[in-house]
Amino acid sequence: MFTATAVAANLTGTAAANLTATASAANLTATASAANLTSTAAACISAPSSTPLSIVINEIAWAGTGASTSDEWIELYNPGSTCINLINWSLRADDDTPEIDLTGIILPGGYYLLERTDDTTVSDIIADQIFSGDIANDSETLRLYNPDGGLVDTANSDGGTWPAGSTTSFRSMERRSPIGLDSFTAWVTNTGVLRNGKDANGNPINGTPKAKNWAAVVTITPSPRPPTRTPPGSPHPFRSSPSMNSCRVPATTGIRTAS
Repeated sequence: MFTATAVAANLTGTAAANLTATASAANLTATASAANLTSTAAACISAPSSTPLSIVINEIAWAGTGASTSDEWIELYNPGSTCINLINWSLRADDDTPEIDLTGIILPGGYYLLERTDDTTVSDIIADQIFSGDIANDSETLRLYNPDGGLVDTANSDGGTWPAGSTTSFRSMERRSPIGLDSFTAWVTNTGVLRNGKDANGNPINGTPKAKNWAAVVTITPSPRPPTRTPPGSPHPFRSSPSMNSCRVPATTGIRTAS
């Protein structure tokens, strides 16, 4: 009886020791992870206001997804070689909706995904930040500001119709180049050839959240211009003008030219 009790006590003590050791290891791991995150964030920089495109607005699903028109998302991209701390950065629409105070960090060559309302907008990818407020389907401009209040990038700066994207097939608006300035021709509609992520219903998203844009991996050929036609009765473009023929004498005058 004594032996059995002693053995049981030893087993209990061993189990307790193991649990304690496991808990200590877990705490150490968690502490180390937190320390790594803190040191990483501390090592990141905030780009000065004199550095345009240090972070770019890279993709916008202003039309939502096939699961819901409210499931809008925005992707930022860091084209530089240094991670950037997004504390005190902001992403704002000209009508103040959405108005997002950014947090966290964005690694060099990394993507930063913002999902509206909850983290099911892109159901298989964890959002870097959740925002509130809808993105208007037209007459909307987004502006990205750094901590100094300097304007770093824009999307649809003229405030008119979105230059790309689709409300019928819920296709995102992708930036052609992360080093190109915002303009009407800087954006392309995702065709569905290259996609990433799934919507709240588990269906593929017509966009590339947290991945390279389709627009960045294809060569887009401009539509050919129609040939220029010479209107009837107009001088032929390769014939001499009437002034250059002024020394010719019409045959109907009856005057001979010198031989």
